[in-house]
Amino acid sequence: MKRKGYVKAEFYRVFGSKYLYCGILGVWAAFVFGVYIDERRMDVTALEAIDNGFYGMTGLLCLMICALPYAGSICEDMENRYFMAECLRGDVRDFARARAGMIFLSAMFVMIVGTVCYAVYIKMRYAGWWNESSTSYLLLAEMGTWYTGMLKRVPVLYFCTAGCLYGLLAGLLALLAALFSLFISNKLLTASIPFLFMYLLLDLSMISDLGEGKLNVWNIFQPFINLMGKDVYNFLYALLFSAAVGYLLYRMILWRMKWRLTHE
Repeated sequence: MKRKGYVKAEFYRVFGSKYLYCGILGVWAAFVFGVYIDERRMDVTALEAIDNGFYGMTGLLCLMICALPYAGSICEDMENRYFMAECLRGDVRDFARARAGMIFLSAMFVMIVGTVCYAVYIKMRYAGWWNESSTSYLLLAEMGTWYTGMLKRVPVLYFCTAGCLYGLLAGLLALLAALFSLFISNKLLTASIPFLFMYLLLDLSMISDLGEGKLNVWNIFQPFINLMGKDVYNFLYALLFSAAVGYLLYRMILWRMKWRLTHE
């Protein structure tokens, strides 16, 4: 099978699956029920709700939900004897690249759409998109005009950007879960890897922030934390960090796939 064939097959497998859309609904539901808003408090904005939603157990749960639709696909393929067939029918490198890419993109897509749906829900139900006197807005304003410009002109675009940042983290953790599944084929354990790994990192971050916070994975992908001095630089840094770590995870997935082919 050629490279385009792998990509096409993986694309249809992801976006033709009901689990992807269930994942979006799951992220939205986790935000809604995880960050409870008192009915008496009608002044909460979408910006404040997203700020609160990205932190704590709700954020960790969303990361796990994003990995559910596709991170366990390698486990399924091994159970169905599909893994060996796909690798032997073509180039294992192309197969690993297509699979890793779609695992990352599926998790990112679920987070972005779920975040935007939650923001729209809060906007319609409560006090709108943002409030210039809120702490969340002031944090964004301190970083520059890129985030606040999007928020004022096209609010949905800003929430797509915020979801993209957190989606990058979700994609990396989904790749980590897929790599783990090549060692232990247990779908339940694979799905829990993003939650367990981030929980461990949060505990470690309480002890030490490496590189003045620039290597703290939790901070890198938070739109309300200023690491590089300006919002544009923060976003670009998150992209570069994701590209570097994502490539490393892809190489490890490829190595493990080749090992499985020669030892089974």
